[in-house]
Amino acid sequence: MPCILTAKNFGRLEGMRLHISFEKEKRNAEEVPDVEDCVGRSILSSVLSVERSKAQLKFDEAADKRLGTPRDQHEAAYIYLALGLRQVRNRDVIIQSDGKIVPATRVFHFAGHAFREIGQLNRAGDAYWRAGVLNGKNLDNFAIRSLAQAKMCYAEIGESDKSDRMHRLEWAARRMLANWPSRTVLTAWWLTTVYGTSFWWWLGWLFGIIVVFSFEYEGLHEVAAITQGHPWTRWISAVYFCIVTTATVGYGDFTPTNGIAELVVIINIVVGYIMLALGTTILGRKVLGR
Repeated sequence: MPCILTAKNFGRLEGMRLHISFEKEKRNAEEVPDVEDCVGRSILSSVLSVERSKAQLKFDEAADKRLGTPRDQHEAAYIYLALGLRQVRNRDVIIQSDGKIVPATRVFHFAGHAFREIGQLNRAGDAYWRAGVLNGKNLDNFAIRSLAQAKMCYAEIGESDKSDRMHRLEWAARRMLANWPSRTVLTAWWLTTVYGTSFWWWLGWLFGIIVVFSFEYEGLHEVAAITQGHPWTRWISAVYFCIVTTATVGYGDFTPTNGIAELVVIINIVVGYIMLALGTTILGRKVLGR
C-alpha cells in the first residue's frame, strides 16, 4: 500500500526529525568544553575527577563562593559547570539542595547564572545551552527558558550566529510542546523563515508564490476570467497583477469576473498577509535585534 503523507504522518515525521536533532545536541552538550582560562581549566580537571561522595561538598562550596569576592564567584561558576559535566559522566553522582535532588540540567543553569554575574556571557550562553538540551527529546518549559537565556547572552555580545541557533532550538522546543493549532502556525513559521532567522528562505517562498499565482492569473486571463482596464501584456501583466494582489495594494485595473477567479484572488491576498507577517519576524530579529 503506498504511503500517503497526511498531516498526521507529516507531524510524526517532523517530530522524529526534531527528536534526532535534540538527541544530537544532547551528545554535544555532554562533551567537556575547551577552556583557555587557566583557573577554569584547573577546576574542571579537579572536579571531574573528584570522588562521587565529595560532589556534594563541591556544590556547597560553589554556593558559598557565589557570594564572595570576584575570584570566588569566578571559581564558583566553573565548579558548577564541572559538576554538571561530572553528573553527566556518572549518573550515580547525587547532588541535593534544600533536601531536593538537583539534576545536571539545573546545575548547568546555576553555572549560567554564575558566569553571567561575572560578565562571561559567552560561557554563560554555553552553560544555558547545555541546560536546555541535556535531556534530548524529553523537553519541558525549563529547557525552553534555558535556551532563551542562552540566546539573550549571545545576542548581548554580538554572537548573532549562535544567538540565531539558540533561537531556532528554543522555538523548535516550543513547537514540540505546543498543541496542534499552535504547532501548525509554528510549522509555517519554520518552513518559511526558519523561525524568523532566514531572509533568503522567506524570499525564496515569496518568489515561488509569485510564480504560482502568475501562472494562475495568466490562465484565468486566457479564459476571460479577468477583465482589464488597459491592454494585457502576456506574463508581464500576470506578474504585475500577482505582485499588486500579494502586496494587497489593489489598484483595480484588473478585475476577476467569476467565482473561481475571485477565490484565487482571495487566496492570494491571504497568503500575502501571511508572508508580510512572517517577514516582520525577520525584521524584528535582524534589524531590531529581538
